[in-house]
Amino acid sequence: VDFKSFGAWAVAMELRKAEDELRQLSQCYNVLRKKRPRFSSSNGDPSGLDLPVVAEALPSLKDLRSGFKDEDLFPKVEEEATGDVGSNVPEQQEENGTVKMADTSNAYSEFGMCLSSGNAGEMEESNTNKNPFAKYAAKSIKKKFPAPTTNEPSTRVNEARSEEDEEMEDVAAIEDQSPHDILATLEDVKQRLDALEPKVAKLTSRLSERDPITKKPRYGSKSLSRVKDVIRSYKTLESGLKIAFGLEPNLVSRLRDSIRSHQEQVDQKLDATRTRQQLESERIAREQQEAKEREEAREREEKMRVLEEEAALARAAEEAKRRRLAEEQRLLDEERAADQELLDRVPVLGEQGVRDQIVRMRAALEDDRPALDMALGSLYTLFEQIVSKPEEVKYRRVRRDHPQFVADVGRHIGGREVLIAAGFKLEKLDGKPCFFSKEPHIESDMDGWSDWYDSLKKTLAVLEEEMIK
Repeated sequence: VDFKSFGAWAVAMELRKAEDELRQLSQCYNVLRKKRPRFSSSNGDPSGLDLPVVAEALPSLKDLRSGFKDEDLFPKVEEEATGDVGSNVPEQQEENGTVKMADTSNAYSEFGMCLSSGNAGEMEESNTNKNPFAKYAAKSIKKKFPAPTTNEPSTRVNEARSEEDEEMEDVAAIEDQSPHDILATLEDVKQRLDALEPKVAKLTSRLSERDPITKKPRYGSKSLSRVKDVIRSYKTLESGLKIAFGLEPNLVSRLRDSIRSHQEQVDQKLDATRTRQQLESERIAREQQEAKEREEAREREEKMRVLEEEAALARAAEEAKRRRLAEEQRLLDEERAADQELLDRVPVLGEQGVRDQIVRMRAALEDDRPALDMALGSLYTLFEQIVSKPEEVKYRRVRRDHPQFVADVGRHIGGREVLIAAGFKLEKLDGKPCFFSKEPHIESDMDGWSDWYDSLKKTLAVLEEEMIK
């Protein structure tokens, strides 16, 4: 891998980031100068506060930049050491009055390509020509880390600086903005500029450094120009912000005073509003009290009338309740009579009773063999589930009004009677009328449980025989 090219790319990227950040901060600075601090109309404009256009408190970047001299900004570059610097140092050559280093492809500097004043691509090409395997690494570096053109960032900085200066000439484009927003923008610009300070200090310190091997300056001529532009822009912005945040009274302190005074006026208006609201609340309270007294008198009259109506309604409700209870009793009597009638149709219980009821069913469905098969099949499935899992209550409980049960078994003569003959009882479970086969307690009544279970198995056997017929 060509580490020189990689080093040049890394330095160029760092420098480009600094240039872009300073360009954005310069634009923010210039936009701020066109702002006139004004509070929103909804809160009212505070009177007696001196809130001029920001440009009156902050000088332009052009004026600030003109006050700097290069000797004040940049450290002096040490003279290049003369004499024998060792056998590992490449020889210097004079060409057109300019010192030019000999080939250093085999003596890598700790600073890499960032020290070269020549074109990075040319040096890379010379390195790859000497090492046939290096060209593949160089191509990989180009794909992953494309180097920027040398002139592009510098050109963009100069164009941006020119545009910023031209924008400041347009004094007519003054805009109103909240002092809170202006103060927040100033503080954000200062914070971002402070974050750049270590990078700019590093760039500045490198101006006076030389490569320990080649003894050439750290930066080439084009990179040097770009670094100086970055330092000038940083110092210009730093100078402007020192004026904004410097000794009081300054722009920031005036903005804060304006915000505080405005808040005091807003608080005074809120206090006056609260006082008016309190007086209005007291008036409303008096009117409400008078209205309440009138309402209470009316309610007393209404209450007497309601009491009389309620007494009449209570008598009517009592009569309705009596009729409802009588109707419920009648329905209950009818239900009991129907249940008793069902039980009377099953004079014999057990295995013989089941056979008798199936005979009745066969006679009723003599002309409808599919219905008979469906009824016998449903009953067989029911008893098979009970016999296989006698502890499951859901198999031993059958709703009498369940649509599926009624369609398959309940609507046929002898269908419900089979369940009665097999030992099912008529009960209400969860408010629903059901056929229920109650399981005796196996521990306290082992004989009863055995008789109950044997009866179920006999019923299942009878059903199986009847299905075969």
